[in-house]
Amino acid sequence: MDMDNPTTLIVSIMYITIISIGLGNLLTCISDIVSGRKQAVSPSNTHLSWLLLLVISYFSFFWETTNILEQEKWNLPGFIAFLSGPILMLFATNLLCTLPETIEQRGDHYLDVKNRFFVFLIGTQVWILGLDIFFNSIGLVTYLNAGLIALLTGLILSNNIRLHQAIAAVCWLGIIGRIVIEAL
Repeated sequence: MDMDNPTTLIVSIMYITIISIGLGNLLTCISDIVSGRKQAVSPSNTHLSWLLLLVISYFSFFWETTNILEQEKWNLPGFIAFLSGPILMLFATNLLCTLPETIEQRGDHYLDVKNRFFVFLIGTQVWILGLDIFFNSIGLVTYLNAGLIALLTGLILSNNIRLHQAIAAVCWLGIIGRIVIEAL
C-alpha cells in the first residue's frame, strides 16, 4: 500500500465518494419504503429484492477499495476505467430508486425501468470482469459474474415477472455463494 502517492489517495477518495453517494441514495430509498414516507405505494417484491441486492453489491465495492491502494502508478484512462463501475452502479441505483406513485403502476413501473437498470448492471458486471483480468484474479467468482451477465441479458429480453423473480432468487444464491467462497 503506497499512501505516499497522492494520486492513489485521490483515486481512493473519488471511488469511495461515488460509492457512498450511491449507497446513501439506496439506503434513503429503502428507508422511505420501510417508513412509508414520500411514497404511498411500496415497490413490488421483485423490485425490492433488486434494491436489497444492490446494498450487498455496494458493500462489496467498498471491499474492492484495497485494490486501489495496491496500484503504484495511475494515469487518466486507468482512473476513468476504475471509476466507471461505481458510476454505472450509481446510475442503476437511481433508476431503481424511482418508485411507483399508485398501486396500479407497481408492476408496470418495474417493467418500465428494468431494461435501463439491467443495461447499467450488466455494464457493472463487465467492469468487474475487467478488474479480474487486470488484477489477474480470475477464479470461480469471475465465472459466476460471467453467468450473471447472461442471466441479466435474459431479463432485458423478458417481461415475465416469474422469470425475474426466479433470476433474482438465483442472484441471491450467487451473492451468498460469493461471500462464502471469498470467506474461505
